Amino acid sequence: MSVNDQGYMNFEQTYTVNEAALKALLEQLKTNPPPIQQSEFYRLLHRLELKAASLQMTIAFAGLFSSGKSSLINALLGVEALPSHPVPTSANVVTLSRGEESLHLKFTNGDTKTINSFPDWEEVQSFCKGYGAIEKLHIQSESFQLPYGVQLMDTPGVDSTEELHASAAFEALPNADVILFCMDVQQAASSQNTDFLASLCQFHWRIIPIMTQVDKLKERPGPQFLSHFEHLKTAAKADIEPPIFISAHHPDHEQSETEQLLLNLSAWCASYHLPFMTIWGHLYQFKNQLQVNIREFANRKLEAQQQQVHDLQNEREDWEVFEKRFEKKLFRIIDQFWEKASLTPHSARVAARNYLHEKAGTKKAKMLLQLPFTRKSQTDHENKLLHELQEQMDIHFYLPVRKEVEVLLYELNCSRERVREITSQLHFHITSDILLRAERKGARLSQEYVIQFCRNISLELKFEMKQRLQLILPAIQRYAEEAKKEKIQELDKGLEQAWQNLHTLEDKQTKDEAIQNWQTHVEEQLTNLLQPANPPASVKRLFQLTAYQNENEAVDLHKLAQYQWHHHGKRRESVPQLTAAQLADVAEEMKDLPTLYSFTETVERLVNKLNTPSYRIALFGKFSTGKSTLLNVIAEGAHFPASPEPTTAFPMEIRPPTPEFSNGRAQVRYKTADELLQDINDYLQFAGKKVVNAAEAQALFTKKRYNDSSEGEEQEETEETSIHDLLHEEELQVIWKLSEKLLEAEHHAGSTIFLDQHELELLTKDNEQALLVKEAVLYRAHAFSDVNATIIDTPGVDSIHTLHTERAFEELRNADVMIYMMYYTHAFSRSDVSVIQSMAAANDIRTSDHTFFLLNASDLAENERELHEVLSYTTANLQALYQKPPCVLPVSAKEALAHNNSSTGGWPFIKQTIQAYLQNEITGRLKIEAARLLKEIEQECSRQLYQLSLDRVTRIQRVESAGETVVSQVKAMSVNVYVEVVKEEVHEQFFHLMQRTMFKFGDEFKRVLNRGSFSETQNFTSQLKRQTYELLHWIMREFNDDMRMTLWRCETFAAQQFQQFQRESAEALKQAGFPVNMSESPSSLPVTFQEKLELDDIFIQIDPLIEGYDHLNQFFVHEGIKAYRESLEQLLRPCIQQASVRFRALVAEMLADVVNEKLNAEREVVLQRITDYITASCTSTDEEDVQIRLRSLQQHVFNLHESASFSSDV
Repeated sequence: MSVNDQGYMNFEQTYTVNEAALKALLEQLKTNPPPIQQSEFYRLLHRLELKAASLQMTIAFAGLFSSGKSSLINALLGVEALPSHPVPTSANVVTLSRGEESLHLKFTNGDTKTINSFPDWEEVQSFCKGYGAIEKLHIQSESFQLPYGVQLMDTPGVDSTEELHASAAFEALPNADVILFCMDVQQAASSQNTDFLASLCQFHWRIIPIMTQVDKLKERPGPQFLSHFEHLKTAAKADIEPPIFISAHHPDHEQSETEQLLLNLSAWCASYHLPFMTIWGHLYQFKNQLQVNIREFANRKLEAQQQQVHDLQNEREDWEVFEKRFEKKLFRIIDQFWEKASLTPHSARVAARNYLHEKAGTKKAKMLLQLPFTRKSQTDHENKLLHELQEQMDIHFYLPVRKEVEVLLYELNCSRERVREITSQLHFHITSDILLRAERKGARLSQEYVIQFCRNISLELKFEMKQRLQLILPAIQRYAEEAKKEKIQELDKGLEQAWQNLHTLEDKQTKDEAIQNWQTHVEEQLTNLLQPANPPASVKRLFQLTAYQNENEAVDLHKLAQYQWHHHGKRRESVPQLTAAQLADVAEEMKDLPTLYSFTETVERLVNKLNTPSYRIALFGKFSTGKSTLLNVIAEGAHFPASPEPTTAFPMEIRPPTPEFSNGRAQVRYKTADELLQDINDYLQFAGKKVVNAAEAQALFTKKRYNDSSEGEEQEETEETSIHDLLHEEELQVIWKLSEKLLEAEHHAGSTIFLDQHELELLTKDNEQALLVKEAVLYRAHAFSDVNATIIDTPGVDSIHTLHTERAFEELRNADVMIYMMYYTHAFSRSDVSVIQSMAAANDIRTSDHTFFLLNASDLAENERELHEVLSYTTANLQALYQKPPCVLPVSAKEALAHNNSSTGGWPFIKQTIQAYLQNEITGRLKIEAARLLKEIEQECSRQLYQLSLDRVTRIQRVESAGETVVSQVKAMSVNVYVEVVKEEVHEQFFHLMQRTMFKFGDEFKRVLNRGSFSETQNFTSQLKRQTYELLHWIMREFNDDMRMTLWRCETFAAQQFQQFQRESAEALKQAGFPVNMSESPSSLPVTFQEKLELDDIFIQIDPLIEGYDHLNQFFVHEGIKAYRESLEQLLRPCIQQASVRFRALVAEMLADVVNEKLNAEREVVLQRITDYITASCTSTDEEDVQIRLRSLQQHVFNLHESASFSSDV
C-alpha cells in the first residue's frame, strides 16, 4: 500500500481512518519524536492535536485578491457577512461556522476578545478589513446556511501589496481539510496563479480549482482554455482535479457548475472522518519528506567525505615523489636566477679589461713597448674586479636564491636556526682561482675576449654555487626525508580516519537504524489505522448557493473621467518658444566638437521629431485587462479577438493606411536563421550551453540524466547534468519549438509576407508561429490616424508565457505615450507594482507624465462611491511608485465598443485627451526637453572650458616640472666621460696595432730569411741586404694598412658613443613624457689623418748591421740569424713604438675634439627640442581652436535659452 502510487484523492476514496487510534498515535509520538527535525515535528503535532480536538471540517478559500473568494463564501452562507470589493478587503484570516451568535477576535499583540452581543453586519465587515489590528476573526451565527461541524475559512489575497496578507494566508492554509483555489476566469492563466498553485501543492494535496465570475463570459471556455489550464498545472507541477466554473452572483447562470460544487462540498462533509484523514495525510507527508531530507543530507555528507579522501590521496601521492621534485626545484632555482642576473655590468667589464691589461699575457707586450709594469697595479685591478663581482653576485644572485631556498626549507618544517645554517653555506667569497679558471677558457687576447672572459666568470660563479648546493644537499635531503616521513604518517592517519568516516557514512546511508526504525514504526502505525471506506450510496446536498446581487447604480464614466482629469490630470509646464531651425543650428555648430557628440545626436533627434511629428502609442498591461477590446474601440470595430486566454503572442503595430498599403493589409517579417539561433542560445545561456545549429539544440534533449536500462535494473547517473534539471519546462518547450521551426522554416526565415487582417488574427493566436515573427504591421484607420499615430499592441506581461512578457517590454523604449490597462475587479496588485517598476526601468522614466492609466470595466461598480474608492486606492498605490501623482481614468471598453464609441463608456473624453496630449503636450514637452538640453549643453561647455583651462595649467606645470628634470638629466650627462672612453679605446686599439706589428715582424722574418731564400752561387751579403729591405718595406705597408683599419675602428667606436649618448638622452625624454625625435646617427666620425710609418733611419743602419755576415753557412749554421734578428728587432722596436705613441696621441686628440664637438651640439639640440616642446605645450593651437568653438557655442546656447519666451498655457 502506497499513497504515492494511487494519489491522495483516489487513496481517500478507498480508505478511512480509526479516529481513536489516530489520537492515541498522536499522544505516543509526543514521547517518540524523529531523531532529526524535532522542533518542526512538535509544531506539526501541536497543530494536528488542535485539529483533532476541534472535530470540525475546515474548507479554506484561497487565491488572489478580488478573485471571488468572499463573494462565494457569502453565497454559501446566505448572508453578506464578508466584505466584497474590487480592492483588497480581507486583511486577516476569517473563519465562519454555524452556531450561537458570537465573535471571537485575536489581536496582533496576542490578546483575545469574545463578543456575544452580535453587532450588525457592517461592523462585522469592518472587523474583517483589519480595523483595530485584528489578526484572526471567528464568526458564528445561526443564520448561516452551513452544516454543523463545518467551518469556512477566508484568507487574504496573496498578491495584495500588503506583505502581511500573503504571510497570514500561508500560515492558515495548512490547517484546512479542503482548499478551494479561486481564480477569476479571465485571469486564470496568469503567472501569479501558477506560482501560488505551486506553493499550495508543497504542503497540501486536497486542492480544488474554482473558476469564479464565469457570468462575465459570453460562452463556456473551450478546449483552448482547458489547454491553458493544463499548461498551468504543468508549470505548477500540480496533480489536481479539473476546474469547476462558478458564478456566485448568478448561480443559475448557464455556464456555472453550481450543482457540481455543492455536491462535492456535501460529499466531503458527509465523510465525517475527513479531518482525521487530513491529520493522517500530514503525518504521512512529514514521514516522506523526512526520508527525502535524510537522503539529501546523507548524500551531501557522503560526497563531501569522498572528496576529502580523494584530496588526501592526491596529497600523499605528491609527497611520495617529493624528494626528486624538491632536488630538481633547488637546482632549477639557480638556473632561473642565473638567467636573469646581470653579474658583469659595464663597471665590472671595465674592471675586467683593466685586469687583463695588467696580467702576464700583456706583461710581455708592455716590456716590448717599454711601458711601466708593477705588481701593485696588477693586484689593485684584481681586487677591484673581485669586489665588483662579489657585489653583483650578492645582489643579483645570492640573495634571490637564498630567499627561494628558505621558502622551500620552511615547507619542510625546518626551524629558523636550521634554515640560517643551511643558507649561510650557500654564500662564498670570489677568489682569484675563479678568475684563473675563467682565463684558461679564453683564447687569444682581443677586444671580444673581454666579453668572453666576463661570460666565463658568470659560468664559473654558477658552477661554484651548484658545487656549494651539492655540498649541503645531503643535509637538506635528510630534512626532506624527515618531513616526508612525518607528513606521510600524518596523511596516513588522516586517510585511515577518512576511510572510516566514509565507510560509516556509507553504512549510515544504506541503513540508519534510528531513523529507519522510527519511519518503519510510524508507517506501520499509520497503515494499521486505515480501514476500508464505505462510501454512501447517495449524497445528500448539505449546501446551497444563494444568489445575491445588489442593483448597480448608473455611473457616468464620461463625467467621472472629466472630474479625474480636472483634479489629477497632467499640468502643462511653461513651453519655451524654440523652433526646429534654431535647434538645427545648434546641432550643426556642435558637429565639429567630438566631446559633445551625444548632445549632437539628441538635438538632431529632437529636430527630426519637431519637423516630422509622428507618435507611438503603446497599449500595455496584464493580460485579460481589456487591451484587445480597447484596441477594437481604437480601431472603431470588432477587428481583433478578445478572450480570457492570452491572444497576443507578439507586439503588433497598427499604422494609418498609405498609398502602398491599403486598409486591412498586414506586413509580417520573420526572423532570420541567425536570429532564431540567437533566441535558442539566449535560453540556453542559463544552462551554460551554446549551440551552433538546430540539430545540436535538439541533441541536448536526448542526453538524459539517467541512461535507459531494462526494467528492474538500476539506472546509472551520468556525469553531465541534463538541461531538464537546469531549465523550466516552458523554457524547454520554447527551445524545442524554436529548433523545430528553425529546421522546418528555413525557406521563409528572414522573409517578409503580406496578409489580410483575418490571416494576421490567426497568426497572433498561434504561439508556435509567433516564435518565428520578428515584427508585424497592420495598416488600418483608427481613432488616432489624424495625428499620424502608430498603435502598438503588446502581449500581456503576466501571462504564463514568459516570451510574451519579454516582447512586451521591448516596445516601451520608443513609445511616446503608454496606455496602461487595469481591470476594475483586480485594480492594483503586487504584480502591478513589479510590472510598473519594470516598465519605468525599460523606458528610463521616473514620472508618470506620458503614461495614461485606464481602469477598465469601471461600469461594474455598484455605485459612484465604490468607483471613487477604487480610483483612490489605485491612485494612492501608483503615487508611491512615481514622483508625481498619476491620473487614473475610468473607462469601459466593452460599453464603448457596444455603443459605438458613445460617451457611455467614457472613451470619447479619453480619446480627446490623448489627442490633445499628442498634438500639444508632446510638442511642448519636446521643446521643454530641448530647453533643458540647451541648459545642459551650456553647463557642459562651461565644464569643458574649465576642464581645458585646468588641464592646461596642470599640463604646463607637469611639462615644466618634467622639463626641468630632463634638462638636468641631459646636462648631467658629461661629455668628458664619453671622450675619455673614446681615448681609452684609441689607446687600446693602437696598443693592439703595435702588438700585431711585432708579431707580424717575427712571422714574416721566418718566412723571408730562411735558407731556401738564398742562393749559394750569388753574393750572400747583397742577398741579405735585399731581403732585409723587402722585409722592412713589407712591415711599413702592413703597419700603415693596419693603422688605417685601426683608425676606422676608432671612428666607428666614437660614433657608437655618440649613439649611446642619443639613446640615453632619448630614454630620459621618454621617461619624462617628452616626444623622442633624435637626429640621424652617423655610422662613424671620420677624422683627417695622413700620417704614415717611415723607416728611413733603419735603412741607413742596415749596411753596418750586415757587414759581419758574408757567408751562407756562417749565417745559418752558427746561429748568426738569431743575432741578426735580435739586432734588427732592436732597430725596429723603438721606431714602431715611437710611431704608435705619436699616432695614438694624434688620433686620440682629433677624435676627442670631434666627439666633444658632436656631443655638445647634440646636447644643445636636445635641450632646444625640450624648450620648444614646453613652449608648444603652453600654447596649443588646436586647444585654442576648441576653446574658441566652445565659447562661441556656449554664448549661442545661452542667448537662445535666455531669449526664448515661455508661454503660460495650462
